Amino acid sequence: MEPNANIKQWIELSRQHGGKPGEARVLPIARHKSKYYFIDDRMRQLRNVEDFNDSISFKTNGELLSFKMNQCSIIT
Repeated sequence: MEPNANIKQWIELSRQHGGKPGEARVLPIARHKSKYYFIDDRMRQLRNVEDFNDSISFKTNGELLSFKMNQCSIIT
C-alpha cells in the first residue's frame, strides 16, 4: 500500500530532520499492519501519523524495542 501525501511528507521531514541527541528532530516512522506510526521512545509509544488518538503503548523500553524489531518495518 502506497502512503498518502501527508505520510510521504512526514517521512521526508523525518529523514531530513532526524537530529542528533539534544537537537530538535522529527520522530522516526515505522509501518505496522498498513498503518504508519511515529516511534516515541521517550513515551514508549507508537502514535499513528494520521490519527493521534490511535496509539500503541508499552510498559517498558524492552517491550517497545522487541515490538519494533519483530513486528514493524522501520521507515526512517
